[in-house]
Amino acid sequence: MKKHFARLFMVATSVAPIVALAQSPIPIRTTAPAAQSPEQFGPNLSIRSLPNGKALVHDIAHKRMVVFDSLMSNLTVTVDSEGTTGSKYPNSYGGTQLIPYLADSTLYPDMEAKTFMVFDPNGRFAHATAHPNARDLSAFMLQNPGVEGTDREGRLIYRSISGPAIPKLKTGEEPPIRTRDTISIVRADFNKRIVDTVASFTAVHNQDINLHVDADGKRTAVRTINPLPIGPDDWGVMTDGTIAVIRSHDYHVDLTFPDGRTVVGAKLPFDWRRLSDDDKQRRVDSTKRVIDSLVSLGKYRSGKIIFSIQGAPGEASRIDSLTPTVAYSPITDMADYIPPFRAGALKPDADNNVWILPTTSASANGGLLYDVINNKGELFERVQLPADRFVVGFGKGRVVYVAHYDRPGKFYTLERTRVVH
Repeated sequence: MKKHFARLFMVATSVAPIVALAQSPIPIRTTAPAAQSPEQFGPNLSIRSLPNGKALVHDIAHKRMVVFDSLMSNLTVTVDSEGTTGSKYPNSYGGTQLIPYLADSTLYPDMEAKTFMVFDPNGRFAHATAHPNARDLSAFMLQNPGVEGTDREGRLIYRSISGPAIPKLKTGEEPPIRTRDTISIVRADFNKRIVDTVASFTAVHNQDINLHVDADGKRTAVRTINPLPIGPDDWGVMTDGTIAVIRSHDYHVDLTFPDGRTVVGAKLPFDWRRLSDDDKQRRVDSTKRVIDSLVSLGKYRSGKIIFSIQGAPGEASRIDSLTPTVAYSPITDMADYIPPFRAGALKPDADNNVWILPTTSASANGGLLYDVINNKGELFERVQLPADRFVVGFGKGRVVYVAHYDRPGKFYTLERTRVVH
């Protein structure tokens, strides 16, 4: 899944209110009364707007694709697990994201066939197309921040699966301690069959396990956990193919346009809350309690190391393993402020804007409050949702699809609404 919506809501609302945003000069919009779907859907769904107000919905819980009319009253199944509609749901699906493509068509990765399913403007399967680099299809299974898309030439934009370059070290030299990884955003041209890098974002580096061998050959390993790292950047593709990357360290948006131009947006307004050393220590203590509990139950997996031990002359080597012990980063390595947003917080709408869910949304008036950023990197409005709802997709003309739930992580009613002034 690309976006765990219920989990996103819970982490967004888990942050204590900081400063109420009611005094902000940024206008706060609301939504019109909504049309509701006649049945419920599971979490981790994706919506793609179609012509005439219709919407293609990937219902992963029921392994099907369905199309709604503009009133959300009629539902047509176009793909299911039994193939009753003539098109069968892939056995090895590629996450949940429905990717806008040329002429109101839609792409969806089929990992088993190593191709993309292409849906026509009516939400029906039309044909399959191959990725210019089949190996990159695995990128669509990653649970990392980012919303893939295409530009107006039909070039596919997604995150690279390649890791950062490993530095060349001299004999006896220790590798540098890395706290962030830089990950490329790439663009695949289906016609020219080439892939090039167009932008990048950064994410927290999961620290490598430190393996030590003493003079007697005894091996030990330590995995260091940082309970309060600076959060990952997030990114998405706007409707015109512009790539928007929201930077976590100071809350601004970098824009990379299809012609290669880049714009660094101004810092966006946010009520920063500084974390004291006591705040950080409480987070360490809380994390330690959770991990200790999992360890005592045998449910914690810290990454077992498997290695080869060379035997004596004439003897074969043998395979051994060890489980690292857990340590915690010093307080000085932790973030000094609550991050402005969480992973999965950015969503491009259908009107060339991006919506961001700040961690201050818990201070909104009974429901989530989204920042809306235009293609200049400017915050021009906020949108207040009613209680117990979160955004799952968009349509043209300020249409917003939201999920309405009774309990997070269960089943949701879909609603089609519109931003009003």
